[in-house]
Amino acid sequence: MRAATVLVGALHAIAIGLDRVYLGVHRTTDVTVEWLLGGASWPSPSDLL
Repeated sequence: MRAATVLVGALHAIAIGLDRVYLGVHRTTDVTVEWLLGGASWPSPSDLL
């Protein structure tokens, strides 16, 4: 159940990032850096089990 919640959250974050680039609100590099910084703060896969 927790892994599904994390997956839905990750897909939501990706969709928002792509939407911001598509709408021209942010540049691709801005969104990429935000994803990398956000991914670095996520728990490891073993913490999800």
